[in-house]
Amino acid sequence: MSNFPTPLQGEFNLQLAFDNILHSISSHPPHLRKPDILPHLQKFLVHPDIHALLREGDTLSTPLASSPSAELQEICTTLKTLTQAVASIQKALPSPNNATHTKVQQPSKSLSKNFSAIAGAKPSTHSIVVDLAHWNLPENDYPLVETICKNINNDLTTSSHSAVCLIAAKWTAKGNLILTGNASISLNVLLSAANHIATIIGAWFTKTTPKARANIKWSKILINGVSTSKSQSWEPYNPDECHQALLITPPTHPSQ
Repeated sequence: MSNFPTPLQGEFNLQLAFDNILHSISSHPPHLRKPDILPHLQKFLVHPDIHALLREGDTLSTPLASSPSAELQEICTTLKTLTQAVASIQKALPSPNNATHTKVQQPSKSLSKNFSAIAGAKPSTHSIVVDLAHWNLPENDYPLVETICKNINNDLTTSSHSAVCLIAAKWTAKGNLILTGNASISLNVLLSAANHIATIIGAWFTKTTPKARANIKWSKILINGVSTSKSQSWEPYNPDECHQALLITPPTHPSQ
């Protein structure tokens, strides 16, 4: 007996028939669908009436092809709108050659020049060197630089050199003492108080008054080509011997 419901006499429900067919296909065992159903489906599709309906459906659906064209037209319109918007934004932004951009960059150049001017205009300080290396003071006996400046400045204020004021002190590797004066003090004024400052320092250590001189930075000259006579059987010259070798045989110029 068929599983299809029996319609009333003279009545045919097409929707119900297709629903029943689809229901039967879904209820059929999956591994048997292809061998049992596919032949009937192929026969159904090649039936003249069904084939004609399918061809007629293709003809009717042809005018609907305008839908993708409409979507394409909408996309083109959107792209055009976006292009115009981007062009407007780019037009509003300053270009690399725009005068506004130049004005923005100008302050940084001016700022750089201002810093250079400030650095160039910074007043230089002067200093003196008090020769203490020959005393061979242990580093543990070095007074603190803060104490040195404070004590010397206290003494200077009650002397004829009250215009002199020290702002820094430094011990060198050799054991000498470098004293730096205020930026408003010239080297001549600082040197005028050098002997007085040296006397103060000598009294601290109960030693003779040391010598004080201007702290002048010396430049060094490197001379290549001076023989040191070093070999496997001979030690290199000492500084005095190198000096004599330089006097006897001056090095030749590289271009000669």
